[in-house]
Amino acid sequence: MLTTGQSQTISPPQSIVVMVGEDIVLPCQLEPPTDAVQMTVEWGRPDLNPRFVYVWHNGQELLVDQNTAYEGRASISVNYLKQGDISLKLSKVKISDNGIYRCYVPKQSKEHFIELVVGAFSPPSTTLAGLDRSSSGVVLQCESKGWYPEPELLWLDAEGKILSAGPTETVRGPDDLYTVSSRVTVEKRHSNNITCRVQERNINQTRETQMHVPGQSQLICSSESVAAQAGEDVILPCRLYPPIRASSRTVEWTRPGLDPEYIHVHQDGRLVYQSQNPLYSYRTTLFVDQLVNGNVSLKIFNVKMSDAGKYKCFLPSLWKEAFIQLTVGSTSSPVIAGIERNSGELVLQCESKGWYPEPELLWLDAEGKILSAGPTETVRGPDDLYTVSSRLTVEKIDNITCRVQQSNINQTRETHIYVTETKLHVENGNEQIMRQKSATTVHSTTEEQSLVKEKRKRSKKTDKDTEMKYLNKRKEKLDDEIKKKKEEQKDVTEMIDALEAQREELQKVTQEVRERTKRIEKLMEENEAEANALDNETGKKLDKAQRYSKLKRIMSEGNSKVKTEIQQQQSLELNTSKLLVTTEAVLQKMTDWKKEIERNIKQSTMI
Repeated sequence: MLTTGQSQTISPPQSIVVMVGEDIVLPCQLEPPTDAVQMTVEWGRPDLNPRFVYVWHNGQELLVDQNTAYEGRASISVNYLKQGDISLKLSKVKISDNGIYRCYVPKQSKEHFIELVVGAFSPPSTTLAGLDRSSSGVVLQCESKGWYPEPELLWLDAEGKILSAGPTETVRGPDDLYTVSSRVTVEKRHSNNITCRVQERNINQTRETQMHVPGQSQLICSSESVAAQAGEDVILPCRLYPPIRASSRTVEWTRPGLDPEYIHVHQDGRLVYQSQNPLYSYRTTLFVDQLVNGNVSLKIFNVKMSDAGKYKCFLPSLWKEAFIQLTVGSTSSPVIAGIERNSGELVLQCESKGWYPEPELLWLDAEGKILSAGPTETVRGPDDLYTVSSRLTVEKIDNITCRVQQSNINQTRETHIYVTETKLHVENGNEQIMRQKSATTVHSTTEEQSLVKEKRKRSKKTDKDTEMKYLNKRKEKLDDEIKKKKEEQKDVTEMIDALEAQREELQKVTQEVRERTKRIEKLMEENEAEANALDNETGKKLDKAQRYSKLKRIMSEGNSKVKTEIQQQQSLELNTSKLLVTTEAVLQKMTDWKKEIERNIKQSTMI
């Protein structure tokens, strides 16, 4: 409000809240009401350049110095001017309109300030994000986009009490709007109705959404893609929540689009081999001892690149299904080689083979800063694996790292190189001296020679310290490798024991089938002999011929059934024999693999 006359006063600044995209009127009134049509009225923002939002001068708009951000969006009503109402209307408000505005009438040297608070909001969305194995609870995720100013996110139970949750992640986009997200673990002790609330007090806005965690068990698999390395074992986590017994239920794991699609079928307490896709033979298992707790997760051994894809877990008795994505990658440690050019400068080349998906290659200095290097060359081989390489010119003595990484499979491999005055040490599996600088003969005075000797002593000491650091790091890496190999050895031993037990069982089945077949064949021979004897008796006693013929026909039908059963037994014996051969082959491979692991452990221990 602006007042005119001897006792003029200025009303205190006021704050007005408006949402993005809306229209708003910033009020400013002359008191007592005075016709302002022929006056000059200035609306501006002190923090802008140019500062003018809108200028009215001598009965018309003056737009020469108007800030371009307000072109076509600022106006004053001529009709209202006649009553001394010099309020400013802003159309389609933007986030950038947020700030303090000044209403000024130069003729009266009076001004009035208004703070415009611009806000934006959107309702949150809540989803099931996965399982918390430690608490047997479900993890909920809440996300809300398009807020301004930055809001806060809260989780509430059915009674309105705040739940303890993970930290809120906040991202500010290029449009200056905020996206907030958070996760909370819901345990059995919590009520079923969970609320996610997002609020911002400056604009007095609150939005919330409720999610009902059902009392009836739901099949929940990880909502995030599971990443695994080729050759490793991987677990596809899936569980019934709230937990119920699944030990007596049929559990089907499939890959839609595969033929046959069955990866692992657990029925009547065992794996149904007949329906399993051959690509997964002897490579899958359930955690049988945990089925009683509703854990129906699938473990895949010795993962292959072809295993990547979408998997489905299905429980027919509950008519529940859930999907999970498996991403398979391949990595290798980079190798650094030194190249000396004619100019005498040293060029390092880093190369890493056998990656999938395509990785990126970086050079880093001792502080972890990225170094400027030549472009990365990428080659994709016939096995679909990538080879990347890059070169770096060494400009000074430094500790340099070549890092190869792939974010989709969350894998990083790197090799460190220590550049000293006399040599280079490379840590990429084995120590290598890559380049020896040639000594230069120096003619100097006695004093200069002593300085040179002292410098060489310090250099040698530095080299020894560097070598000790390298050897310690190498020892730590070898200890980790030995630990992993021993764990791998344990898994292989368990698989070999299981395969040997299965082989013995198959051998027993094969023997039982053969003995049963022999008994049936003997029975059939006895039936035929008895039938021939009846033929002779029928010839002697014609009055009983009809009865004997009927009996012979019955025995003939019995023999036909016996033949059918023999064929079935022979087919079963053939299938069992084939399965036994396959088991023997896989067992031999696993035994060879175990021997190779033991050799690697022995070699690592000797290094």
